[in-house]
Amino acid sequence: MSMVQGHSGSVEVGPDTITIMRGGLAGTLIGGSGPRTIPYRALSAVAFQDATRGTDGYLAFAFGGRPLPAPADAVKHPNAVVFRHRDQEEFARLYQYLKDVVAFNLANGVDVAGVYAGSGDPLLGVTDAEMDGGAGTIGTGDGERPDIDAAAARLKWTLGSKREIKKLPEHLMPGETVTFMAAGHYSKAHGLIVLTDKRLLFLWHGFTGSQMVDFPLAAVSSVETKTGMANGTLTIYSAGKSSEIDHVLNGDLKLLADAIRQATTGARSGPAARSAAAPTPASPSPDADITLDPTEQIRKLADLHAAGILTDQEFATKKAELLGRI
Repeated sequence: MSMVQGHSGSVEVGPDTITIMRGGLAGTLIGGSGPRTIPYRALSAVAFQDATRGTDGYLAFAFGGRPLPAPADAVKHPNAVVFRHRDQEEFARLYQYLKDVVAFNLANGVDVAGVYAGSGDPLLGVTDAEMDGGAGTIGTGDGERPDIDAAAARLKWTLGSKREIKKLPEHLMPGETVTFMAAGHYSKAHGLIVLTDKRLLFLWHGFTGSQMVDFPLAAVSSVETKTGMANGTLTIYSAGKSSEIDHVLNGDLKLLADAIRQATTGARSGPAARSAAAPTPASPSPDADITLDPTEQIRKLADLHAAGILTDQEFATKKAELLGRI
């Protein structure tokens, strides 16, 4: 093992683990903490800031997909160690080594969230807002979406989902209400599972891109759950296909599944479901189609699109055609 000593603490490097020890005057600003030994396979990001002769630098870590400390929070954040200019060379070497660890984890599809969940880190249950001393808030932060803020407050572990929560209003339809949220993985991306009164979505916003997948509730036939030691898998059966969202904390999994079952029962008996189940009417003649109100036809198309009956392309093509008649 080797140890690198900084101004607010130290970092000890072992064969398979990294140990962070906060101490000194800067470290006690957040009350300090005992040694935290965490497997390399839980490391999801690392950041480095050079020191000058007049300002300190820092080395910051992210575990399990949680966010990196903001530069302004490096002094007080337990996942960052501040260092002076004289120690920069050692910290720069350590940073390069840990960058390779992060790259290895990413290239090999390591389940950093699952490894971190079982790491025994004493700060495992601490929220991101508590980690950064309250500088961040869980929710939209504007007070305009109490449904999102309430669902976010129930999250048992945010796992770096604050970005997705902030972006969530951009992905919602007018009048759509959020009822439940949980963290999970879909197609190897770590993101946010969102249940609304209309659909189930998976949302991921990263530094290099984003992903959004949704399942209209009227099209969801059933859901199944499978639990493991700390987290489990939600299987969604929709439109004759099955999709899996895994690494959902066990404490959230059953609550989420029960909420989906209750929501889909109502959705399947609602107007959209009855419309989907009704026989397709005979196509009107071209002349009759033109006499109908295009605005009303667009509204009906939007309902069919929301219910998952029309694809995005079908909806866009027909909508463009109707708009040309207005």
